[in-house]
Amino acid sequence: MKKFYFTLILIHIFAVVCVQICLNLGGTRETFTNIDTLEGVSRTGYINFITPCEVELEVTPFHPGNNLKILISGRTAAFFTEPRVRLAVKSNALIEIDAREEDVNYLIKVSDASENVNESSRNLEVRTNKNISILGKIFAN
Repeated sequence: MKKFYFTLILIHIFAVVCVQICLNLGGTRETFTNIDTLEGVSRTGYINFITPCEVELEVTPFHPGNNLKILISGRTAAFFTEPRVRLAVKSNALIEIDAREEDVNYLIKVSDASENVNESSRNLEVRTNKNISILGKIFAN
């Protein structure tokens, strides 16, 4: 029985060491945790990170019934049912536009943003071309 427990302890120690080695690899850490966004961030930076921001996106030309999707960090968040759409996002969120089902090229830009949105995030715009286009990241002050 001692031999069994000894083998079991060795297996557990080996597993813990392997997990620690894997968590030191950037790709593994990004896949299984969100800690990479918080590494090296001060308390103020952390508060800015979790503070919600609001952005308003405008599409030109607007066609009712279009299939434009707004993706936030890869997930569908809204559709362009009106020429302007207001979204609540967190700092460091990536905004993308999915226009794969559209035949028309659109211009999407940030038309308005809350006061805590960084100036560089207020001037974002992108032109779609039947693909998923990256509008940019939203950063808080």
